[in-house]
Amino acid sequence: MGIGSVTLNDISHYGKKALRLYPDLVLGTGAETVTQTLKDSFYGVKKGAGKRTGGKYFKDFWTQLKDAFKAGERHNETLIKEHGGFWKSTKEAIKTTPEVIRKAVKEGSKQAAKAGKNQFWGGTKGFFKGLGKRLPLIGTALIVLTEIPNIIKATANEGIVSGMAEVVKAGARLGGGMVLGTIAAALLGPLGAPVGYIIGDLITRKIVGKSYSERTAEAKNANNVNNNNTSNVNNTSFNMFDPSIYNPTMTKEQLMQIQNALAGGYGLNLNTYV
Repeated sequence: MGIGSVTLNDISHYGKKALRLYPDLVLGTGAETVTQTLKDSFYGVKKGAGKRTGGKYFKDFWTQLKDAFKAGERHNETLIKEHGGFWKSTKEAIKTTPEVIRKAVKEGSKQAAKAGKNQFWGGTKGFFKGLGKRLPLIGTALIVLTEIPNIIKATANEGIVSGMAEVVKAGARLGGGMVLGTIAAALLGPLGAPVGYIIGDLITRKIVGKSYSERTAEAKNANNVNNNNTSNVNNTSFNMFDPSIYNPTMTKEQLMQIQNALAGGYGLNLNTYV
């Protein structure tokens, strides 16, 4: 389906799907499922020897993306049925985070020992692997914490409508960042996730506009620049009554001689002019 054939019904259809998947993608474990599904279709599935086979790479990439996010939807529905709702599912993800990391460290150390490698570094690798499984949840929590002051300021200074607008902007940027971060993690590995997130955030920011805090900071900086320019103009204005701008080249004695000469009429007999 080309861009030109997209209809309002298509936009509505994918919009509803995005809204259903959004919570699990940014707060739950949906991102992990999407990333793994796309990785397996792009590079191929791992076989017994640990090598991937059957990778499609960029062939039918749009279809691969759709299949990956459909897998995310199925994962989300399964967790909701299992735990009785999204928020209960998210609570379960938070509660099991330490155990997920512990198991990953243990497995990393075990694999390193089996391969005759350093167990400490194997465990460290396992730690980051386990952390990566909950990185969307942890990252989202940190981002939300940084956005709360911005939303409070916007609401306090410009009203509830402005505050709600900031909530929508923050949500859109978070979603855009998570989508590209998830895709980049599948194609580029763990380091691709933050890079993809940053790019997604920048693209979404161009669409929804800057936050209240960013706009306020820019306005303050512009005001400071204008004040500095005005101050410089005032400082460079010529003041004929300011004695500090003159730099006489004669000494006090020479000035006194001129004063005495003027007082004496330069030797002229001024009475002849009366």
